Amino acid sequence: MKLTFEEAAVLLWLPDGEKPAAHHFKAGTDLSPPSPNPEGHWTLGSALFSYKESDPEHGKRPWIKVAGVVLAPIQVLQAYEAFKTTGEFEF
Repeated sequence: MKLTFEEAAVLLWLPDGEKPAAHHFKAGTDLSPPSPNPEGHWTLGSALFSYKESDPEHGKRPWIKVAGVVLAPIQVLQAYEAFKTTGEFEF
């Protein structure tokens, strides 16, 4: 599947080893720290920059929901790297 960086996305932080459920991505859920968690973004590019700029002190791993799919932490990193070079991500 190919994703563009212009699609709306939700960035979610969970403890290492925990996998997200659908209810984790809903507005009004508070899984802080960090705050806000989850965090809605107009674009996947914005969510990726927010991920990269976050303070790792909270010790959680990033998950991003975009275009009906959920990117696991390793895919979030891969998408960030792809964004810097091509502007799209295929997985």
